[in-house]
Amino acid sequence: MKRLQDPGGSPTLTSLRKPGGAPAELSDSYRVPASRVQVESRSGAIRVSFHGELDLASAPLIKEALPRGAGCGGWVLLDVDGMSFMDCTGLLSILELASDVRASGGVFAIANCPPQARRVFQLTEQEELLDTDLLAQVLAHAGDASNGNRQVEGAEQAP
Repeated sequence: MKRLQDPGGSPTLTSLRKPGGAPAELSDSYRVPASRVQVESRSGAIRVSFHGELDLASAPLIKEALPRGAGCGGWVLLDVDGMSFMDCTGLLSILELASDVRASGGVFAIANCPPQARRVFQLTEQEELLDTDLLAQVLAHAGDASNGNRQVEGAEQAP
């Protein structure tokens, strides 16, 4: 990749080149894979599995994951094993989901939280969502959900 300098000495976006010298477009090097949410329900428990980047573009997927009232008095597990990134909008969407579930009398927990995201929950004093005792209870009720599956997918995004 050849980089030209602007008069101030900084590389410019227009200076990015593909092998062979053709100008690179933003979509060539900044393509972000689609995020998706899978919802599984069984015996009053709901497992929401998130895959991809949880950011401004994909946060609505978390909000749309549960139909209105789905967490009423039930158990909701958010499995973020497939989450590769989370920004503050993603954090807010998780906190809103947890609040909605708890306000309706349900129990909410997060499973398989990557270390970077775990640190964000700790810094924002929300680590109770990662409580292992609570998680064990939710997992016991969620089990391996096999019916009522649905998936919500986001389109491929270019920031």
